[in-house]
Amino acid sequence: MSSFAPVPLRIVTAGEVREPALFETSLSLLAEYAGTAPQWRIDRWSFAATAGGRVLVRGLPLPPLPGTQWTNLDGICVPAGFAWSPAVEPAILRQLLRLESGEIALLRESGAWDRIAAEAWVRCSRSALRQANRGPAREALSP
Repeated sequence: MSSFAPVPLRIVTAGEVREPALFETSLSLLAEYAGTAPQWRIDRWSFAATAGGRVLVRGLPLPPLPGTQWTNLDGICVPAGFAWSPAVEPAILRQLLRLESGEIALLRESGAWDRIAAEAWVRCSRSALRQANRGPAREALSP
């Protein structure tokens, strides 16, 4: 009986285009933009802040700021324009990463990945962004 060697998961250029669903930028940039952004935009967003001063935003349209756009397929997220290889079903990756219901995984080009807990998401408002920017942010990302 022979055994198979594990195949590493890699992030590669995608062969198809998918609409971005998440946006990663700095918390300070997002808070500054929200100070003058139309209320209808802010009302469509929720965010997850991290202790490192980064923030993930979900809700369309995404903010027009410098940052990284992410695509989301059943809770497995990769930078826009990329895909994972080998191309296994998202449900299999969810099992391998031991993601709970509502959690998402950000698969980074470096090979690292981050877990975003379902409870890390906050409804976006100017006051919520000010509060996240003032105090120590909740650690949303975990390996």
